[in-house]
Amino acid sequence: MENQFLFQMKAEEAIEAIARRVVELLSVSRQEQKPTLENGKEDPINTDEACALLRITSVTLLNWRKRGMIPYHRKGGRIYFYRSEILESLEKPWGRPGRRRGC
Repeated sequence: MENQFLFQMKAEEAIEAIARRVVELLSVSRQEQKPTLENGKEDPINTDEACALLRITSVTLLNWRKRGMIPYHRKGGRIYFYRSEILESLEKPWGRPGRRRGC
């Protein structure tokens, strides 16, 4: 965060700084072998596992899901995630096209 304190930043700047740090930390875990099924497909993870992966609360995960920041899947009334999709989504810029930040 380049020697800046979060409380001296605007909210959007702090969120972006945190997101960059999360991507840095998760890039290390990305190098680990992905859990796979016998057919070569990735194993889905549940909400608790996704929260543990991202080190966030379930409320934050719900908010990120509602904003479209984290991809998810629904089957039989249950929500699940894929680790690779979560990690890819963290590398994308957040926000809607055409929307100015800080407004």
